[in-house]
Amino acid sequence: MLDETARFLAFSFAAADVLAEVDRHGKITFVAGAVRGILGQSDKNLIGQPLGELFTKSDSGMLALQLADLGMGKRIGPTLLHLEHPPINASAEAAMVQMHACRLPHRPDHVACTIGRVPAMMAAAHMKRRRDNSTGMLSVDDFADVAGGHVASARQGDNPLTLTTVDLPGLEQLTADLPESMVKTLMDKIGTTLRAASMDGDSAGRLGPGRFGVVHEAGKAPEAITNSLNAIARDMNAPGLKAAVQSMSLASTGLQPEDAIRAVRYSINRLANEDEGPMMGGLAESFDKMVQDTLSRIAEFSDRINKDEFRLVYQPIVNLADRSLHHFEALVRFNGDGSPFETIQFAEETGIIGTMDLAVIDRVIVILKGLSGSSTSIAANLSGRSLASDLFVRCLMDRLKAAAPLGKRLLVEVTESAAIKDLTRANNILQDIRKLGFTVCLDDIGAGAAGFDYVHALQADAGKIDGRYIKKLVENKRDSAMVIAMANLFRRLDMFTIAEMVETEEQAAMLQSMKIECGQGWLFGKPLESPSYEAPKLKVVAEAAAHVKTITKAAPIMKQIYGERR
Repeated sequence: MLDETARFLAFSFAAADVLAEVDRHGKITFVAGAVRGILGQSDKNLIGQPLGELFTKSDSGMLALQLADLGMGKRIGPTLLHLEHPPINASAEAAMVQMHACRLPHRPDHVACTIGRVPAMMAAAHMKRRRDNSTGMLSVDDFADVAGGHVASARQGDNPLTLTTVDLPGLEQLTADLPESMVKTLMDKIGTTLRAASMDGDSAGRLGPGRFGVVHEAGKAPEAITNSLNAIARDMNAPGLKAAVQSMSLASTGLQPEDAIRAVRYSINRLANEDEGPMMGGLAESFDKMVQDTLSRIAEFSDRINKDEFRLVYQPIVNLADRSLHHFEALVRFNGDGSPFETIQFAEETGIIGTMDLAVIDRVIVILKGLSGSSTSIAANLSGRSLASDLFVRCLMDRLKAAAPLGKRLLVEVTESAAIKDLTRANNILQDIRKLGFTVCLDDIGAGAAGFDYVHALQADAGKIDGRYIKKLVENKRDSAMVIAMANLFRRLDMFTIAEMVETEEQAAMLQSMKIECGQGWLFGKPLESPSYEAPKLKVVAEAAAHVKTITKAAPIMKQIYGERR
């Protein structure tokens, strides 16, 4: 018997670093293994201590719900947990552990647990996830990524998974009416409950003001989630808050792993934008249709790129001082379509934009080589989402190294910078591009999340101010102040500035008075089928210069901003 006990202990330690047992009160009755190295305390100190006190408040509450729901002969895990008091000098990754637990018939009042280190790559990925501040649950984008990953891995195992959406109609209005302290308590409880229901304690996300998503094992009844949330509503004296859930199997998608991640991620983002409430035909039918539509669009987009069924048009970017050409921006147009915005947005959101980015780079390089002897420069757009792929980066750098003789004639314009999760890695890539002699520009600064954090983290040669600040530049003092601030920041960082959507001489004159170097917009030329630009005659340039001298009269807002300065 002793040999058998030793054998099972060996098996346990082969899979974990610490073994522990807790009683029905949640207190530790036994612990063994690398206790101090993993948990930062001695085994003697842990005996009699509540297991939950080892972990942060949020994780402790979530774990308590999981253990309370653990049936006879059932197991949970791995559940990711954050230590409240990690070992001294432990790294951020070491402050996380993963736990498995099971309840066996011969000791029904006790739960056996194994606790181990989280692999470094898993811990790093977990730490980068973005979260909803009020619930601690994943953001829409990160939940979509996690769900897609679960679908891909579920195909390789025998443990089917379920996606459940939870709607809480009236939650937004309720949180607006309740005192702040009660709102915090309510949202904490909702987040803790849904995280506890998820398969690893971190596969739940907030999809909207009153909509949430949970990926869990198929054996967990969605009604249990409903009952838990309705109990919270009763406890908070909010009987009108009734949970409505819909579920579907994620094992039925029949996708290859890469397609699963793309299609499920995009479809969950669509779910987040659907009106809250029951879906026509139920979640399974609606979600399956979304996935199939997504796969069809992915195949169609890839086919168009592979067959070169797109063209480039070229919009001039000029030096504001004399209206001479600085460079062109290459813009994609799809044959037979109008605006490419929706198609490109779809490619970015599904993660297939890299195929197009490489195709555009290839074509721009061919154009520039065909203009040998010319000083013409062209910028090719590069999505921040593409930089997340190691394969894409290798393909990109191979192309750029071969095109290094083009030097400053090829510019790389980084779009969708808000999609970049690992800014340090992305910046290293951009510096490698700059070392090859190419100019790097950050696009749409000031749009969405493309703000000062990105300018700080991503070292570049130029910054583009989003056109929405330029449209009302002359009339709006706040927009003018923002443009001045961004231009001054770029200047101090040794970057030159490009203003987008310049459409009037008044705008151009004001931008020049702000010492902004370049402008882009219909005032200087619409996108054309070939990279050609005719600089205005001297008389036109002189008239534009006159605008700069009289701008304070033509635009009172400038007088408000600059009038007190000497």
